[in-house]
Amino acid sequence: FAIAAALLTWMILWMLRMGKNLRGKIETNLDQTLDQNSGKAKLGIFSLIFVQCFREGVETFIFLFGAQGSDSSEIDTNSWKGIILPGLLGLVVAVGIAYFVFRGLLTFDIQYILFLSSIILMLFAAGLTTRAFHELQETQALGAYEDDDNLESTWWNASLWSIKSCCDSSDNEFFATLKALFGYSDSPTFVHVAAYVGFWLIILPLLAWFYWEAITSARNKIAN
Repeated sequence: FAIAAALLTWMILWMLRMGKNLRGKIETNLDQTLDQNSGKAKLGIFSLIFVQCFREGVETFIFLFGAQGSDSSEIDTNSWKGIILPGLLGLVVAVGIAYFVFRGLLTFDIQYILFLSSIILMLFAAGLTTRAFHELQETQALGAYEDDDNLESTWWNASLWSIKSCCDSSDNEFFATLKALFGYSDSPTFVHVAAYVGFWLIILPLLAWFYWEAITSARNKIAN
């Protein structure tokens, strides 16, 4: 969970910071390479595409593996089911979106779509972060922890409140989905809340900084 959250967060922040200049750099380097018209140049283009696809595949695998259930008794039997089905559904959705985009049926601003998708992915990363800390709690790495009985837990591992009577994630598929995707907890602890809030206290200033840089850059281009 921690690796998936870190990788996903780094990828999103990198794309928000560098993505606006990435296309121009790739096109320029590609034109220069094609002008050489040599076997080495063609091998370089193939290697570039292969590495990019391989990296995206690794990121997708780690994210899907981190987003699935955390019950240690079910990992051996359900782990691949939790990867293959979401992966296939994601592939179908991606192909469908790509088709409509290239057919021109979507008239939304691409930058707006990318920003919105980045926010959604950040919500996923925040959930993965809280689940990583929850797993540390269950291994007693953060002190005494008892899931069902707070009497044996340290104060930071004790439940702050409980809404299991109406929103139990172990019995309700909707709340179980929220737990898997966004780190929802029906009985959060101080560690859980602190991890979630801390994630956003770090990320939101960075997002605001990147947004301000984009606005400043756009104003400078208009002024010039």
